[in-house]
Amino acid sequence: VKSVEVRKAYQQVAYFRGVQLYNEGNGKAAKAMFVKSLENSYDSRIKALANYWIGDINYVLGDYGSSINDFKTFINIAKPQARLFTDEASIETANYNLGYNYLKKQNFTTAGSYFSNAVKGFERSRISNDFVKNSVYPDALLRAGDCDLKNNKYPTALNYYNKVISNRSKGQDYALYQKSIILGLQDKDVDKILALENLAYKNTNSEYADDALLELGATYLQLNKLSQAVKPLNILVSKYKNKSDLINAGLLKLGLIAYNQDQTDKALDYYKRVFSNNPNATEAKDALRGIEEIYIDKGEPEKYFAFLESIPGYKVSDATKDSLSFKTAENLYQNGNYDRAISSYTSYIRQFPRGISVLDAYYQRAESYYILKKYTQALPDYENLISRGFSSYYARSLRKAGLISYNVSKDFGKAYNAYSKWAEIATGDDLFEAQLGTVRSAYRLGGKSREVLSLAEAVKNNSNATQADKGEASFYIAKTALDAKDYAKAKANFVDVSKILTGEQKAEAIYQVPFITYKQGNLTDAESLAQSAASELGDYDDWLAKLYILLGDIYAQQGDLLNAQAYLEAIVDNYTGDATILEEARIKLGKVKALDANKSRLIAPAKPGGSNSGDLEMDEGN
Repeated sequence: VKSVEVRKAYQQVAYFRGVQLYNEGNGKAAKAMFVKSLENSYDSRIKALANYWIGDINYVLGDYGSSINDFKTFINIAKPQARLFTDEASIETANYNLGYNYLKKQNFTTAGSYFSNAVKGFERSRISNDFVKNSVYPDALLRAGDCDLKNNKYPTALNYYNKVISNRSKGQDYALYQKSIILGLQDKDVDKILALENLAYKNTNSEYADDALLELGATYLQLNKLSQAVKPLNILVSKYKNKSDLINAGLLKLGLIAYNQDQTDKALDYYKRVFSNNPNATEAKDALRGIEEIYIDKGEPEKYFAFLESIPGYKVSDATKDSLSFKTAENLYQNGNYDRAISSYTSYIRQFPRGISVLDAYYQRAESYYILKKYTQALPDYENLISRGFSSYYARSLRKAGLISYNVSKDFGKAYNAYSKWAEIATGDDLFEAQLGTVRSAYRLGGKSREVLSLAEAVKNNSNATQADKGEASFYIAKTALDAKDYAKAKANFVDVSKILTGEQKAEAIYQVPFITYKQGNLTDAESLAQSAASELGDYDDWLAKLYILLGDIYAQQGDLLNAQAYLEAIVDNYTGDATILEEARIKLGKVKALDANKSRLIAPAKPGGSNSGDLEMDEGN
């Protein structure tokens, strides 16, 4: 019996020694004494309290799992005798401490339930301890609100915060600030602004006044009310300097607002002021990003480099200068500011002739010239890229070089070289366009009859070719065959062209069919085809004039000088187009008239015994 009494005493002595050490701030030694107390667990109240304080010490030591177990053990032992425990070590404070343990483990749902249990317990009991009443209970309300806010339970979170505000408890400014955040999340922007203004302007000594000013500025900014956003942010950066760690955040937002209002110099000033206020890494990075963007927009990368060099500890590498100089030009290009982009690319190429983006610079400068229709300036850049060999810009440069050489400078040799090189590497639709460009250039260049015929046939047989493409290929085959006097091939392809194409090529094909028939010596068919063609060439004066000359030739050869003269006179009297065509008509009209004049001696008076007076006789020399 005596031994039991000794152990009970030992339990008490060890416990109270632990309390003494705990109050002295020696948690490690206190924990050891509480553990010894538990080795003689006769008094359940002392056993419960020993677990409570071990749980508290484990929380301080960061052993949250053990602390959770300790407080749960305390609650299980204490529940049957709850009235025996004081406010500072009760089931309510144990729930409160469990809430903090779960907060540390980022388990907001479980933490919230324990804080809620603590609040309910405090509100059921009559709290006599001032610290628990004025500090622990309000804090439990705040933490319960925080957990519900984290879990998107806005109405219950508001309820907790409102209790703190209405009770004017410790932390009411924080509660008002959190309430404003919830009002914003509920899209109650007006109520949010009113709450923030109350905190920022009426409670200027509050530790959350600077937070409220920053959030008020951010709210107006989010609502795109830029001018209204400036006021609270200006108050923050001017009146709270050297008092708040939110100054740089305010300066960054002011910089953004000025930038969005196209006040770039003002924005630069705000961003640069960040570096006079000991920025952390994130703040410095955000400020530099804003400064960089502004100088790039301005096309002034060298000023950005100069600013960087002015900041202690910053050094700009050549790679960085290369990258940002190119980015400046590219930004102008992408924004459609092509004249300035050309100037910026030129500066980049001059400074970094072997830069990592020099190919991009040449190509985008060429494209800028091309878009501005300054084709002759664009061509050397495309040719530069071609001369460097295969790259991601090689095929595109060949295409543009071909287009410019063919359509603008009329240098068909260059066009042929570009298109033929492109055709060697192209596939799909590109291959077809390259072949078509090559055949056009080859035809215009002359002296490449075999290549024209071969390439044109390839175009006609390409599965990507449209009917119009096939018609154009037939046109080049026909023209080449005509030059080679292969009339059958030429005629067949001109017939195809006349059925497929429109415009000048169709008009020429319509003319060439009777012309070739005439060349083949078939005057009757040539006349018939020419007469049919005349009705189709009404809108093409030059080809109709040439057709009338052809009809004049046909009728002259048939001996019908009257009709020959009529067609030729129609041109001479009415046609006002190509001087060469008109001159040809005049010459041929003169010859027909000469032939006709010789006919004045065709029918001489009949001589006695002479031949039939109706026979047509021509002068010997005609």
